[in-house]
Amino acid sequence: MVCSRTLDSHHSAPVGARYQRPSVVEPPLIGSFGPWGEELRWRGYAQPRLQQRFGALKASILVGTVWFLWHFWTSLTPAGASLTDTAHLIANPVWFMLLAESVLMAWFYNSTKGSLPIAWAFHAGINLGNQTVAATASSFRYQIILFCAAALVVILVNGQRTLTRSKTERTLQTVSGVETDSFSSA
Repeated sequence: MVCSRTLDSHHSAPVGARYQRPSVVEPPLIGSFGPWGEELRWRGYAQPRLQQRFGALKASILVGTVWFLWHFWTSLTPAGASLTDTAHLIANPVWFMLLAESVLMAWFYNSTKGSLPIAWAFHAGINLGNQTVAATASSFRYQIILFCAAALVVILVNGQRTLTRSKTERTLQTVSGVETDSFSSA
């Protein structure tokens, strides 16, 4: 499994310290609502547009990658990281975790016909769990493996195109003012 191979290559810094980014880059009005601001961008704006073109799995991988870079943008600046640190971004375990979370959120989002509150609640739950449980390298490793396994099950059970349970046919529906793929029962 790709996730387990990269876990040992992660930096020894505390998990929380590596996952934080300055809140200054968030616009005050949007960023003040916790994960709501991010989910407006990721699931409310990017997911439906990318999904229409690439399907749910590819869209969630793209959204998850941008989400990862959003949290680690300082590593890409000259003052933020050394070349060695930047090289670790390619196989960073947090990237795999965010990819898995992105697949799961796309599954929730599509299964609820575009519900941003469900994506926000999932994101808020992840944040709450990360802030209230003392993370160690070992517990973080298990968390990543569990999220990757859950995402893999969702993909295998539901398929890549929609990440939803029911047999579907493509129809067009307006979600948040954007024509996107909707999934009605066949």
